[in-house]
Amino acid sequence: MEVWLSDLGIDPEFASKETVTRAKGEFETYQLAKRTETERLIQGAALTPNLGKMFAGLRACPSEIKEVAYRQALKICKGENLVVILAVLAGESVDVIQSCSRYQR
Repeated sequence: MEVWLSDLGIDPEFASKETVTRAKGEFETYQLAKRTETERLIQGAALTPNLGKMFAGLRACPSEIKEVAYRQALKICKGENLVVILAVLAGESVDVIQSCSRYQR
């Protein structure tokens, strides 16, 4: 959030409360849009034969992205694709695995 404000040229110490509140609202809208787009991407990727390669490629991504991707995949994958997702997830950090194990089907 601080980087977002800085990029907009807003210093929370000196900006009006309304300006900071508006910027925070825009930030939250932006974050929601990114998350929604990531979920849609994962839904499409879950239907491809290269699912394992795509998820293996997530290893360099931040944990937040991995968690969104794995949770979405665990919700929609079935059969062989679910086995592929679980196999790739097994190679992730304990924190990512624990976070993804709390998903709701």
